[in-house]
Amino acid sequence: MKDCQDILNSNDGENFTSIFQIPLLSLISNQVFGIIGSTFSTPICPLVFKNSLLDRIYINNLAQTFYLTNVLRFTNDTIENLNASIYCLNLYHVQDITVDTRMLNPLVFRNLFRLSLNGFVNSVSSDLFVKLSNLFQIYFKSTYFRGLIHR
Repeated sequence: MKDCQDILNSNDGENFTSIFQIPLLSLISNQVFGIIGSTFSTPICPLVFKNSLLDRIYINNLAQTFYLTNVLRFTNDTIENLNASIYCLNLYHVQDITVDTRMLNPLVFRNLFRLSLNGFVNSVSSDLFVKLSNLFQIYFKSTYFRGLIHR
């Protein structure tokens, strides 16, 4: 699958099923999902999270450095009725990332309440707070927060 159109073509648009709708998966760890050691070489289609009911997502090892680029990005596709319910996103061991709406797609993370950042962050885009109106808590480890505010 290369893009959102491939996903739509592989399913009936009305009866689309994402991986997060599989009953067995929803029984594991109270709707906690971890993406550990993944490589994000291309943008992700927001349809991957259609009808997902996840309390928390954990992602590690995102980086935007001279020698490594592994950044979560979403395509610019506008998907009506995505119905994703992700309340908490934890990003661990991040290196020089920019937190913006390309990383935190407003359709996918519409219900995001808490964002936890553990690592070096270059910047947090101000429009993030406008587009993610339910985002009330952002956690930084103090050593990393100091580096962010001194940029």
